[in-house]
Amino acid sequence: MALLGQHFLHDPHYLEQILQSIPHAHFADAVQVVEIGVGLGDLTSRLLSRLKPPKSLLAYEVDTRLAQRLKPVLGALAGRLDLVVGDVMQNKGVKDGEKQQIGGLGVFQCAFLHPKPYFLVSNLPYYIATPILTRCLKDALCVGMVVMVQKEVALKFCAAANESDYGALSVLSASVCLERTLLFEVPPKAFNPPPKVQSAVMRLLKAPTNEAKQECMPLAFLESVLKACFQANRKTLFNNLKKTYPVAQIQEFFTQSGLELSTRPHQVAPAHYVSLAQFFHKKINRTTHGKQSL
Repeated sequence: MALLGQHFLHDPHYLEQILQSIPHAHFADAVQVVEIGVGLGDLTSRLLSRLKPPKSLLAYEVDTRLAQRLKPVLGALAGRLDLVVGDVMQNKGVKDGEKQQIGGLGVFQCAFLHPKPYFLVSNLPYYIATPILTRCLKDALCVGMVVMVQKEVALKFCAAANESDYGALSVLSASVCLERTLLFEVPPKAFNPPPKVQSAVMRLLKAPTNEAKQECMPLAFLESVLKACFQANRKTLFNNLKKTYPVAQIQEFFTQSGLELSTRPHQVAPAHYVSLAQFFHKKINRTTHGKQSL
């Protein structure tokens, strides 16, 4: 039976495809490979077999019953597994980690899953997939991920402008990733028990980070702007924005960028959304600094 929303992937063909999708350098380099939800150990054992000794695998498992049965399943490989039993979403990480930047956006070394650079490989439980992925995208220490999620979730993270699944998650991932690829679908029969939805594996490879400039806009600010932009997909972008931001400022940006007032959220490219957020960020900073100088 499924425990805590998990459906265990057991088909060797798809397990091997996941392994082949991981950048080969990460099997031997200093980047920590992390798995969330070890399940029955099928992916865990294959990851450990591919990792070059003495490199270890860091894994999280919330279900104590699954964690207890894992060591006998792994045998000799268990010695290179660092298993954390508990709810990964309770990881607080570092609130004020070192600030970095990706493509001009400010991100922090939050250490969500590990205190050093890490790469996530996982069959994520459907009910926590999106919050885990967004936290990894916002963590400067996460260099990328190969994850299996519900197909509709993968489509949202990988969609381009003008596609039906394009939304805030698409823009957020595009703003920090060099690659966003839905690699392949996985049918329900590949799981035990079979889920009622279609699954898919996607690869997100993040752009390299560098030292943050003082004026760079926080990624969290872009995220807040995107919530306003996509709050009602059937309405125009202008109408969505005016619920949160001054109309005069919105009109100024639309004029500068050449956007029509009839433009809808799904028609705007990720780069335009970053420019929009930077525009509002500068306006807010000027207002704040003006008040402080009075």
